[in-house]
Amino acid sequence: MRKILVYLFFLFGCSSVNIDIIQTGPWFPSTKPDKIEIYTDRNKIKKAFGGIAIFHTSTFPYSKKEAEKNLVKIRKKAAKIGADAIIYALESYNKNYNIGEIPEYYISALAIKYVDKNENK
Repeated sequence: MRKILVYLFFLFGCSSVNIDIIQTGPWFPSTKPDKIEIYTDRNKIKKAFGGIAIFHTSTFPYSKKEAEKNLVKIRKKAAKIGADAIIYALESYNKNYNIGEIPEYYISALAIKYVDKNENK
């Protein structure tokens, strides 16, 4: 019975990562999540842009699947606030973990909106 409870805790407890959102600019009409471009380097963006929100996940035991799942959640939230893209970083929470431990990570992301330079002319 105890093993089942531990299994259920890890199955449901670890998979629900909270995502904090800090509004840094105006929010726009929502768009579809698949329209949100994803970047890991702001220097690769060729258009002028402004930040509209910062996303920050709680920590989670690292796995590629878990990181991708959190990016999907961030992308959906960015679409709801009308972002055009996100710039994200996957960071280790504890860089000095012991051998055998699963390292914990978190994702920080900036939701951006492209600026149309011709709009104000």
